[in-house]
Amino acid sequence: MTPADEATFIDMWEKGASYRAIAQALRCPLGTVASRAAALVVQGTIQPRRRAQARPESAPPPVQRPVQSTDTGAVQRVDTGAVQTFDTGPVPRLDRLEDEVQGLRRLVQSVVDRLDHPPVQTPVQITALPPYPKGKAVRWNLWILDAIRDELAALATARGISPSQLVQELLWQALSDRRAADPR
Repeated sequence: MTPADEATFIDMWEKGASYRAIAQALRCPLGTVASRAAALVVQGTIQPRRRAQARPESAPPPVQRPVQSTDTGAVQRVDTGAVQTFDTGPVPRLDRLEDEVQGLRRLVQSVVDRLDHPPVQTPVQITALPPYPKGKAVRWNLWILDAIRDELAALATARGISPSQLVQELLWQALSDRRAADPR
């Protein structure tokens, strides 16, 4: 709330304007008016409203609930009359509230689904390819265990080559060993 809005708020409050009238004048929700009024009362800037001031004059007086007179062991309730009433205006439309609740349900369900079924993490892709002759090489995506990837990365670093180049060398070696063992 701007200082000008606060000055308008205090002026209207002191003149006895309703929460709804203040909200309409400042173009803000009733909840903002109520919370700002409470804050200004705590600061001592404005005086709290008495029950008679907050209620329309045509409203009936509050009903006094009887105090339990015999001790039955039950909790006794006493109405001290210290309830502050607020002019909250019209009740929000039920269908709008239901839409908001449905939206929250969908959001919570999507979070629960992600927790139950976490996405599969894809390994880091190496985008810098070694210089191959055109039409002589193809790119493969290979799924491997993290431990294997870590070992390959460490070996490649030790040899000063890329992990992709190391995998190619290891595959060539395995294929060569297989051909030598099985000369069909």
